[in-house]
Amino acid sequence: MRRLIASFMILWLVMVRVSSNELTDKTKKQLFNQLANLFTQADKKVMPLLFSNLLTETEEIMIMKRLAIIVMLSKKQSPYTISKALNVSSSTVRETAKKRGKGDYQDIERSLKKKDFDNKKFWETVDQILRMGMPRYGSGRWKSVYKMLDE
Repeated sequence: MRRLIASFMILWLVMVRVSSNELTDKTKKQLFNQLANLFTQADKKVMPLLFSNLLTETEEIMIMKRLAIIVMLSKKQSPYTISKALNVSSSTVRETAKKRGKGDYQDIERSLKKKDFDNKKFWETVDQILRMGMPRYGSGRWKSVYKMLDE
């Protein structure tokens, strides 16, 4: 669990804009470790609150989309399909695929295969984020994704 949280936090830190006032490597490591400890010690009820309190809505969406890209790549979906389904640029998909090819997301992928990860709930959440509260385009919008994930 600690590795999964660390992987998510690395994604978050890489994706957000950072102040031009850089921290020393030692300070970054200390802050990162404190943040990791905060998340790993939180119970399941508090964890979502930590994310919502620390992240902006844009950061939450970016992380969900990045995770969705990783899931879809692991299911052998084409970059074109991923780009269109998630409304992300093809360069974002390519960069994520390149990092995945180097093994950067192994911990995330292992965690996604565990029984306590609810694929259906995840895709419903992604759908809700992509729609931003708008009505569904059709009742079977994610049917093909669910089928792919069950394979």
